[in-house]
Order: sequence, then C-alpha cells, then structure tokens
Amino acid sequence: MDMRIDLYHHVDIVAIKQIADSITILTQKADSIMLTQSQLAATLTELGVQLRKVAAETTTLLEKVAALTQAVADAGSTTPEVDAALADVQAQAQVVDDLVPDAPTP
Repeated sequence: MDMRIDLYHHVDIVAIKQIADSITILTQKADSIMLTQSQLAATLTELGVQLRKVAAETTTLLEKVAALTQAVADAGSTTPEVDAALADVQAQAQVVDDLVPDAPTP
C-alpha cells in the first residue's frame, strides 16, 4: 500500500511585510527613546550643576547675613533705620533658607 501525503504551506507575503515594517518602526522608536533618555540625562546633569550652585550661593548669603547681624550687634547702639533694614535682610534670608530644605545630618 502506497501512501502519499502532500503538505502545502502558504506564506502571506503581505502579513510578513507588515510585520517587517512594524519591526522597523519599533526599532526607530527605540532609537528615539534612547536618544530622548540621553538628552534627559544631560539636562538632569545640567540641573544638578545649577542646584549645587544655588546651594553654594544660598550658603554664602546666609553666612554674610549672619556676619552682618554680628557686626551690627558688635557695633552697639544703632538707629531704628539700621535695625529695620537688618530685620528686613534677616527676614529675606529666612525666606531663602526656608525654600531650601536642610541637608540631612550624617
């Protein structure tokens, strides 16, 4: 007894082309995402530099206000205008200090 089996395999060329196109699009999107993440990393690095600069400038400002406060106190008697100006500077320094949370103590 002879038996014959014929097996036919049909390939949908259009579907394969669509899959290939989809893979190409996904690859391009992945490249774009990686570029975007690279740009984000660069931007975050720049912001970190700026924030460290702000922190240093804020520290310097607070130190100068403390030195000014001490100098006025050491001078003894001051006019009400000097007292008011010093109080205003101290209040503004406190506003800046309150904007930046204190670094945790190790």
